[in-house]
Amino acid sequence: RAGVRAAGAAMLARGRGLAGARRAMATAASVAEPPVLCTAAGATTVVTLNNPRRLNALNLEMCELLDGILRSSEADPGCKLLVMKGTGKKAFCAGGDVVGVRSAGIGLPEAADGMAAETFFRMEYKMNRRVGTNATPQVSLWNGIVMGGGVGASVHGAARVATDTTMFAMPETAIGLFPDVGGSRWLPRLPQGPAVGLFLGLTGARMSAGDLLAFGVATHYCPAEQLPQLEAALIDAADAAPQGDLAAAAAFVDDAITAAGAGGAEPPVSKLEPVLPYIEEFFGSAFATGQAASAAGPGHAGVEGLKSLLENLEAAAAGSSDKAEWAAKTLKTLGRMSPTALAVTTEQLVNGLELPSIDECLQMEFRLALRCATPDGDFFEGVRALLMDKDNSPTWNAAPAASDVAAYFAPLGESVSELTFDA
Repeated sequence: RAGVRAAGAAMLARGRGLAGARRAMATAASVAEPPVLCTAAGATTVVTLNNPRRLNALNLEMCELLDGILRSSEADPGCKLLVMKGTGKKAFCAGGDVVGVRSAGIGLPEAADGMAAETFFRMEYKMNRRVGTNATPQVSLWNGIVMGGGVGASVHGAARVATDTTMFAMPETAIGLFPDVGGSRWLPRLPQGPAVGLFLGLTGARMSAGDLLAFGVATHYCPAEQLPQLEAALIDAADAAPQGDLAAAAAFVDDAITAAGAGGAEPPVSKLEPVLPYIEEFFGSAFATGQAASAAGPGHAGVEGLKSLLENLEAAAAGSSDKAEWAAKTLKTLGRMSPTALAVTTEQLVNGLELPSIDECLQMEFRLALRCATPDGDFFEGVRALLMDKDNSPTWNAAPAASDVAAYFAPLGESVSELTFDA
């Protein structure tokens, strides 16, 4: 099993398996280096996101390849562990190719094939679901930037290793979107409760390794300079690991970190943990208000929960305490976000806490994504302002009513099929 398992050839995504991809290595290498590299080392499959010019951001081809690799690894009795990382030191993965989605959505001539919102999000969310249900433990090495699509390709796996260079965020509301790729599954279920998830989802707060460990998003820490030793230790230990033992994955990574000589390394101090009482007070109250308001029907959780949050922050900001300063800063942050995205996100996370599995969460998010991806919507305007023209001055639509928010969550109808999953 030593050597290259796959070169990221398209046949892997079509389900032909690892052996077929090996045979394609010479052809793939002679044409161009693929955007996802897949290498076998004993019982470990090392998956490398390989789009460094775009900070390893995911496009349609990469999502297809990842889905095929995950599918094949689960079916391969010789594969006991997946290790996922990004090419270079700057980023694990900076997100999904939302510029490509917008370009296709408004018909720009430079738009890439297959980047229409329905095609891209359908494939990306199927891949996210496979990460969350794969019986082969996945250990993701979160070095550098981890945002959006990169979160979805890793956070649902068994273990996530943060480093001293990790910069993690779910910044979607700043571009008129919502924290997708399964955000409705994990954000409201963090160990400290849904308040932290709502805070992260609405504000897009950037998190260091210290924050990620404090809030239970990352499972482990390793200094960036020792990641090669950690990867080698994981590979060495995987041969003796039980097949598909997800429950033992955390201890398995602990042992590998110790073997790599990083067992005593201390992560950066969390800057968010000291304000956790404020997060719980304001965002916890907003979440509870949204839960209560949901009894009035779809859309009310988002509108009433967000209204409660803004009113409470405004009242607190009038003072002169540390809490008042934090409230004012948080209000300023929220003031830059799309009002529609804030209300939709609040509704999304309240709903997500009640959904029984990642399948239902992603099916809900697929509806939201397609409703967001319209030429007159805030998503395309946010991408234009922040990522394309970079004037940082989006013109948002007015704050929505409950009926407007509810429309985002409604069934898609006959013209577009709902998101479904293969075995």
